Amino acid sequence: MRISVKLGMAFPIALGLGLASAALAEVPKLVVVVVIDQLRSDQLPRWSRNFLPPRGKSGTPGGFRYLMQEGAYFPLAQYQHLQGLTAVGHATIMSGAYPYQHQIILNEWMDRESGQLIQAPSDERYPIVGDAKGFPVRGISPKNIGGTTFIDELKNSGYQSKAVAISLKERSSVLLGGHRADLALWFNKESASWVSSRYYLPKGELPDWVKAINEPLKARHEDILQWEADGDESGTSLPDNRHLERKPPLDEIGVDFPHQTKTGSRHAILFPFGVQITTDMAIAALESMKLGSGPHTDVLAVSYSSHDSVAHTFGTNSRELEFLAEFEDRMLARLLGSIDQKVGLKNTLVVLTSDHGASPLTEYLQEVKIPAGRIDEDGILKACEDIMVKNYGKPKNGPWMLGYTDLNYYLNPKALRAAGLNMVDVRKKLGRDARMQANIMGGIQYAFTGEDVRERSLPPGLFADQILKTYVEGRSGDIVFIPKPYHVYTRIPTVHVTGYAYDRFVPLIMSGPGIKAGRYGQTVNVVDVAPTLSFLTGTIPPSGSEGRVLSEALKEGSKQPE
Repeated sequence: MRISVKLGMAFPIALGLGLASAALAEVPKLVVVVVIDQLRSDQLPRWSRNFLPPRGKSGTPGGFRYLMQEGAYFPLAQYQHLQGLTAVGHATIMSGAYPYQHQIILNEWMDRESGQLIQAPSDERYPIVGDAKGFPVRGISPKNIGGTTFIDELKNSGYQSKAVAISLKERSSVLLGGHRADLALWFNKESASWVSSRYYLPKGELPDWVKAINEPLKARHEDILQWEADGDESGTSLPDNRHLERKPPLDEIGVDFPHQTKTGSRHAILFPFGVQITTDMAIAALESMKLGSGPHTDVLAVSYSSHDSVAHTFGTNSRELEFLAEFEDRMLARLLGSIDQKVGLKNTLVVLTSDHGASPLTEYLQEVKIPAGRIDEDGILKACEDIMVKNYGKPKNGPWMLGYTDLNYYLNPKALRAAGLNMVDVRKKLGRDARMQANIMGGIQYAFTGEDVRERSLPPGLFADQILKTYVEGRSGDIVFIPKPYHVYTRIPTVHVTGYAYDRFVPLIMSGPGIKAGRYGQTVNVVDVAPTLSFLTGTIPPSGSEGRVLSEALKEGSKQPE
């Protein structure tokens, strides 16, 4: 039997998702993903009264309040991995995967053979393009990301999409861009200029429009930046910075307002200046790359890093962070206004979220009688070394313990081989003995090893779930410590390295075509962002995606185009 099908014939297809027709009817010309680094869930409502109104008198969009009113606002979006860190969060947003799949488990991890720390986006095969003076790594690429991202799958589907990622931090930019971004840009604070790598620019030349932004930045190196306490206050921030120590960078920029530095200083990104130049670059990319004007959906991903830098320096409850958020609100309005003029917000799907939260200042918490403390990471390293020496004697090839990063501690495989020891047995005994040491466990809730993960000998409930979603053999530590709530491990004011609520919960807002505005009380997961973007743009979710389409936030009743 021969069946003849004429082109143009329409066949009803059950797509399984009742809102598929709505998505197909309103495919955006542009997707804009905005990440405010270290924006905790409580910060938008705490400071909202001093944000711009949703729209200006002429109808121009505001900033945060525009998105909160015009979009689907989920105040309680959560991460489900073990440690809330920048690289982990950015990789999760665009992959829809947990770290055990996308493989970015920390900002950096230790190479056991060389003893060197590996930065999440480092790759010496692709040198820096631009002024690389003082840049801490020789090359950058997304090679360490396991699987694909939203941008990758959009392009894998055959769409002629353009995609660019921008951030002051290289790890934020690269991990948002995935493997197939046309360009990723980040700021080298040592040379005070925007740079990229040969992964994106194989000819080794920055685009002219990037050079045009770098030139005046260099010309202004000696200009003085002055930051005054001239914003309105919500009454939720600490009145002063009396808990802070006058050490770098506060010895240069000042402990309290007014703060001062030079434009060319590596500390300039702690000022509203960092937010301004990020917005400048985002708008320049929008215009120069003509995003949103092609036949298919383009992507602009922007991560604002100054929020994180200011919080680390002054604390999450500081006036500095509140005033910076007010400036971010103005710059977000500026970015949205430019998008509205060039593409139209009615044609643009905007997502705003964060990569993690953070703990308040430890000394403040202690003052108000919240159990809090600081952990001595070097002390834990020494105690683990002492355990190893007690169990196996003095090592023959370097120390037993290689080092640590973010409470992940690594054994020295060379020392183990020289002693003829088996890694499996050593890890089991180290974990068992470490958990019995009061001097190690003072500020620690739980310690586990790679063997505990393999044998599923883990604590019940949330910890076990977070561990299994995070641990990657070969990158994660041989023994990993989970701190008690509000116990941090450095002397800097604010730290985020746990899966507790204060590190885990961030806002999520989606606005634009196909989105139903409202404030949604249910907890959603950040891994839901990528599959929702995929659904609305007509592609498949990234390879490791375990999230769901946020169908409750999608409009119903749109007709499928003929």
